[in-house]
Amino acid sequence: MDLTDLPTEVLDLIFSFIPTNDLYLQFKQLHDITTTTTTTNNDNDNHNPSTGSIYGVIYKQLFSRTLVIRSPKGVGYDSIRQFYSPAKLLNALIITSFLTGYQIIRMLIDGYFHSNLRVFPNEITLFLRYMDSIEQIEYYIKILEQLSFDKFYSNGIRTINFQIIYDANPTTELIALHSKIKFKLEDLIHKSDKILIQTRKYSKWYQSLNPYLLKNLKEMYLWNNDIDDFAITGFFKCVPADLRVLELSGNHITDLQGLVLPESLERLHLSTNMINSLEGVDFSKPKNLQLLDISMNRLVGFPRNLQFPNSTKRLMMSHNEIEFIHQEQVPENLQFFTISSNCLTSLDHIYLPATLIMLDLSDNSFSSFREDFFSECVNMKKLNLAINSIDDLDDLGQLPPNLEELILDYNEIDNYDFTNILTLKKLKKLAMAGTGLMFLRDIKFPDTLLGLVLKDNEINELVDVDFGSSLEFLDLSYNKLESFNTDGLRIPPSLKKLDLSENCFQDLSNFTIPASITTLYFNMSSLSLNNKLLARFPDRLEVLELIRAIPKSVPKLNFKKFRNLASLNLQKNGITSIEKIDLPDGLQILDLSQNCIRQINWKFVPSTIRHIEIRGNPIDNQP
Repeated sequence: MDLTDLPTEVLDLIFSFIPTNDLYLQFKQLHDITTTTTTTNNDNDNHNPSTGSIYGVIYKQLFSRTLVIRSPKGVGYDSIRQFYSPAKLLNALIITSFLTGYQIIRMLIDGYFHSNLRVFPNEITLFLRYMDSIEQIEYYIKILEQLSFDKFYSNGIRTINFQIIYDANPTTELIALHSKIKFKLEDLIHKSDKILIQTRKYSKWYQSLNPYLLKNLKEMYLWNNDIDDFAITGFFKCVPADLRVLELSGNHITDLQGLVLPESLERLHLSTNMINSLEGVDFSKPKNLQLLDISMNRLVGFPRNLQFPNSTKRLMMSHNEIEFIHQEQVPENLQFFTISSNCLTSLDHIYLPATLIMLDLSDNSFSSFREDFFSECVNMKKLNLAINSIDDLDDLGQLPPNLEELILDYNEIDNYDFTNILTLKKLKKLAMAGTGLMFLRDIKFPDTLLGLVLKDNEINELVDVDFGSSLEFLDLSYNKLESFNTDGLRIPPSLKKLDLSENCFQDLSNFTIPASITTLYFNMSSLSLNNKLLARFPDRLEVLELIRAIPKSVPKLNFKKFRNLASLNLQKNGITSIEKIDLPDGLQILDLSQNCIRQINWKFVPSTIRHIEIRGNPIDNQP
């Protein structure tokens, strides 16, 4: 049986499971989109495609999905992800050429008028960067012109979204094109659910749209648009009534007086401004507010009567100058609370909601907490108390009973009683970098612990330490260990990753690496790296990092014993020739950057290498 013998309903079901990219490739085999008609190249369809043909089914399946016509991805964050999840992007038809996009739009309109293939995407998003070529921008304008005729074919296209990135310096030609785009945009914006406009610091030539044309918007992202207090009292007096997302990050707002929040609002982003007060805004009006981001501003505190809606699940206040908050500013259903990098010294007057999952209080001036401050947080999984003034672990009080990750980095802890930490029965990660620890003795870590970070301390002794039964990663780098011997240590076979960089190892007599290790970091070692030391490393190593570890006078090093080694980093070792290194045959990644290599004899490089880094070498014969 041939596919053409199957009923249309069955064909439709079959093609609905085909990934969009594959479907597009099949379509291009049947149709030349550079032509203006819907004629097919497949003789079996008799050059008159219908919805019952293979062509018709593919056409319907492909072009009823979301269509994204965009500039090629540039450097940095790809803002298209603001509109679509990875799953939705995977199912969307993404065209990275405005010429091709114009041809597709023209084909769809032609099909609408001249065949029974009356199909349009359920949503179109146009993503323009002004760094595109003039030719591409001109085709973008042609797409807008084509879409403007939608009123003549019964408004077949329901939603047209826009992303515009002003990332080029204005020229006379660009400004003329920009004027055309703005005019066409305002003619189509009534069909938009989402709009994102971003300007770069060196290209401030964006002209704001007429706010009265934005009445149907559901999501509005205005990044780095030079929005100031005057715009707040003018432009944002007529915020769309059904707006769900409002992002005003990276602007020049100092005062929110006059900002009217719609009842429908679910996410409000005000980060990276200069806001010094939240007065004049009724935050209780949007009853379904889920997220509020006021981080990176100049807030010192909040009015006593300011209350965030209890619907708020994510509250971000980091990088301000906040000295005090009231109970009213902690919503009852809060799940993620970030108030790091502020000036807080105490929250003992606050009662945290049991709904909290993550709490970040890092980079403040806390020295202690009320005994029961955390105890009711039965759902909390992560607690970050790094960079505070905690010097006694007892001052943490009763920790959340179901905590999985605890970060205490860079507190000057001088009390070695770990009792309240070690009794946590679900702890998976403990980080105590830079806390001044001098030794570990007679300690049994929880069996649930997967990662333990103790770097940047003064640890010179490990005695009778039980690392539990599940540990996978142990970081002891930047300490003062003179030996590392598994005698007297209970290290589980689950341990795969070990970092012993920058310690004070004296000799090989008390040096043993557990056989289970597959990833080893041994940078800036005080031990001379030679084949005797390599013999102490586990044969099963897959990743080995030896930055600044090899003295210049070292004889030839043999890495052949590491048959599973996939990645080897030998940065900054004064290596003069790759011929002094015997590399394993299966090696895939080799980093030789910032050495003294002048020439590379490629016959000494394994054929399995996928990436080799040689920057910072005085090489004469680079490939």
